Parts: sequence; C-alpha cells; structure tokens
Amino acid sequence: MLNTVGDGWFAEIEVNGFGLRLICIETGAGIAVNVYSHKDQRWADVPMWVHTFDEGKSMATNRAQKLLTAIGGLKLPSVEWKKVGSESKDSGIYTPASER
Repeated sequence: MLNTVGDGWFAEIEVNGFGLRLICIETGAGIAVNVYSHKDQRWADVPMWVHTFDEGKSMATNRAQKLLTAIGGLKLPSVEWKKVGSESKDSGIYTPASER
C-alpha cells in the first residue's frame, strides 16, 4: 500500500464476490490512484498520478470498470467514496462485506 501523507479517499465495492478497493490518496510524490483486487490479493496495476482528487476518483472508477470487464463482463456498481481515516478497525486495505 502507498503511504498516505495527507488527505485521501477510498471506496470498496463487491460484484459477484469479486471485491475491489479503489484508492485516491495524497503521498509524498503527489496524488496516487490505484485499485486493489481482494480476490487476487494484489494491486491491479502500478499507481497513476493525478493533479486533483476528482481526477483521481474518476481514474480509479475507470480502472475498476476495465478490470471488471476484463474478468467477466461485470458492471461496476455505484461507487461511494469515503474519506481515508473513516475506517473503523481495519488497516486501510479491505473490510469484508460480512464485517461492514
């Protein structure tokens, strides 16, 4: 996971048992965007760098949709972004649906 040095946003989605965590966080190098696949237990790709959080959220959403399309023509549901740090007890990677 990228180290957060400032603000950030994340979203957790689950489609047909396939869980993803979309992130858009401020790091020491700028605002980074990525998608974590819980099924594969890895990042979908290398981080992308953007200028604004809105641009990052859009890129993360697009990246997640491409991933879901590639794995089985799945459609991304509505994405609800949350402020980083609003997680209750997890470390920021993933909270299983059964624990939400």
